[in-house]
Order: sequence, then structure tokens, then C-alpha cells
Amino acid sequence: MIPDLKKLGSREITIPLDELAYAYANCTDETRYILDLQAQEIILLSEYTNLKEEIDEFFEEIDCDITGRYIPFPVRFNSHDGYADIKGFIKEIPNQEIRDHAKDLILASRPFKRFREFIRKYPDLLEQWYAYREGREQERVEEWLKEEELVIGKQE
Repeated sequence: MIPDLKKLGSREITIPLDELAYAYANCTDETRYILDLQAQEIILLSEYTNLKEEIDEFFEEIDCDITGRYIPFPVRFNSHDGYADIKGFIKEIPNQEIRDHAKDLILASRPFKRFREFIRKYPDLLEQWYAYREGREQERVEEWLKEEELVIGKQE
């Protein structure tokens, strides 16, 4: 018998935060991630690897589930988050000249492409950018976990 996880009070998961953040950041209409609280795993359903019937069948199971076992990650395709992350990162660049140049670049057309080309010219900044972006992704997933009343417990 599957326990009613919602009645257990604090719903604890043991999945590492970086794995949760990856699924959260990459959940689209074509690639869906579902948190399975009973199995303590992330399920990937993708149009590229699963038949449409399999995906539809699984979502029917989720819709009929009364235990709260499955929690679909929200579909996110929001360039606003990415642009906000770029702006926040640029504010932290210590070199005024480089910071001003980066600010100007993202005001023009195709800001994401321009930023990618710009940041590749500065290997140290590139590493800082990856760390900054990963941190922001983790912050967003932590907010989502809080909304879903989930707590990350001890990792096995």
C-alpha cells in the first residue's frame, strides 16, 4: 500500500539539490520531469525518448493519483529569468570597463547571443558565470520546493 504522503506532515526528499535544479531548469513541453516522492527519484518523460501514448498514460496515472506521490516540475520556458540572471551577474563584475561593456551588449538585439560571445572572451568570468547561474537555478528550485511543502533531507 502506498502511504498518503500529504498526511505524513513534512514531505521529505533525499534527491540532491543540483539534480532537482537541473530538472527544474530544463522542464519544457517536450521534456517533462516528475518528482516521485515514494521512489525518491526524478522521472524523465521526453518526446524524444518516449512514445506519446506512454507519456499520456503516465500523466493519466498522475491525474488519478490521490496519494500525492507524483509532483510534476513546472514547465518553464521563460527568457525573463535568464535575462535577469545575466543582468544580476553583470552588476557583480568588479572591472568597471568590462561591466559597462557587458551592460551595453545586452541592451542591443540578441542579448543572449551577445552575452555568450562576450563571456567566452573572459575565462575567469565564464567560470564565475556558470557558478552564478547554477546558484540562481538552485534558489529557484528551493522556492518551488517550499511552495510544494517539500524539504530536502539527509542524502544517502
